Amino acid sequence: MYSFLRTNSELDVLIGMEYYVTSTPPIRGKLRKSPEDFQVFEVSRQGIIAINVKGLKVLYDKTRGLYAIYVLSKSNIPFNTMLSWLKSEFGTNNIGMAGIKDTRAVSHQFISIPLSDKVRDNILKSESDGRYIALSFVGFSPKGLSVGGNLGNIFKITIREVNVTRDVFKNVFEKLMHEIRVYGGLPNYFGYQRFGTIRPNTHIIGRYILLGDYEAAIMELLLSVYPHESPRSKEAREFLKETMDFKRALNRFPPSLKYERIVIKYLSRHRNDYKGALLRLPQWLRKLFIEAYQSYIFNKLVSYRLSLGIGLNEVIHGDNVFLLSSGYVRKAERDSDIDELQEYVDLGLARIELPLVGYATPINDTRLDEMLIKILEEEGIDLKLFKEVYPIAPPIKGTLRPLSCNPLLYDFSINDDTVTVTFFMPSGSYATVFLREVLKPRDPFIVGL
Repeated sequence: MYSFLRTNSELDVLIGMEYYVTSTPPIRGKLRKSPEDFQVFEVSRQGIIAINVKGLKVLYDKTRGLYAIYVLSKSNIPFNTMLSWLKSEFGTNNIGMAGIKDTRAVSHQFISIPLSDKVRDNILKSESDGRYIALSFVGFSPKGLSVGGNLGNIFKITIREVNVTRDVFKNVFEKLMHEIRVYGGLPNYFGYQRFGTIRPNTHIIGRYILLGDYEAAIMELLLSVYPHESPRSKEAREFLKETMDFKRALNRFPPSLKYERIVIKYLSRHRNDYKGALLRLPQWLRKLFIEAYQSYIFNKLVSYRLSLGIGLNEVIHGDNVFLLSSGYVRKAERDSDIDELQEYVDLGLARIELPLVGYATPINDTRLDEMLIKILEEEGIDLKLFKEVYPIAPPIKGTLRPLSCNPLLYDFSINDDTVTVTFFMPSGSYATVFLREVLKPRDPFIVGL
């Protein structure tokens, strides 16, 4: 039985990320003073790092396939902007990738494009403010890329304005890594980016959509003001909240609020048709709202376990345990199961996985399911709603996700008040979940998380 440290961040609580597994004191510092301070290098399932393109071509050119593979590098470009540009550039919606990379970063990842008559190479789109997207041809593949189809990512992170000496940081960091090993890794929370960095409300909108309260979903999208929004955005939202005049509000919402403007324009012509307004949004965005809420429930379940002092590598009644050698998932249904599966976990031969809920998630009379039921009851959510959400979003069946993740530290260096840390995180895990354990900030946005 452990006693884990509870966060003092309102944002962490809002997205269900309520605990730290480490007890080390906070290191004061700033992330992302520039995009180059947060570098991401995707690692393919074959162990290839998305950086040295010339070396990669030898590996990918062995057989010609149906897809062209590129390394996409970008700096400070939002996902939706990147996706729109790719669709326009290649004339297809079939853009394959293993995951979405952070906006406020310099990232390098693989993408797949259906093969056309001519392969394109060395494409560059740059902006006057230093933002850019660059594409380099790698080779061919018989299959396109899909979400989760990578080994993970290497992160090179620079923390500036660090408030402690070299020796103090070294001691704190070594203790932090030791505690992570002792407690079975980090909680595999969905990080801040999943919910929105400036407006962390994608899961709130998703919950309203699931409940069929389309008006509340639209009002959350349009009217709720968050502390770190620009003054112009705040003023536009306040104006609409006070007047509910959609026609006049359209001129006040800046072009950067693209999706709000789409909804406002529709409601100016079809007042009170909130379902219709939602359907005007791209399907990927509507799906993202539901998946964000699914992620929030996962975070809450992880936090519930930690609140009870249950370790990340401790098997309890009802746990799903993934056997690494066979790829088979076993349920801890009996005491004998728990003892046997605990031994596998302790030996590093298996990992505990929790439900990423959907309409097909089984609910049984187990300790784990009691926790999940309590969370769903507090939220007022029935799992069948993940099916009934259609046509607003595709039905979500549900799956499993590892309870913990283990960062692999490659290197860290200290120079005056600047620290650079290089580490690997497995596919689907967030670097910011590791970095929040280091910084433990009251306001994650201010420090750059």
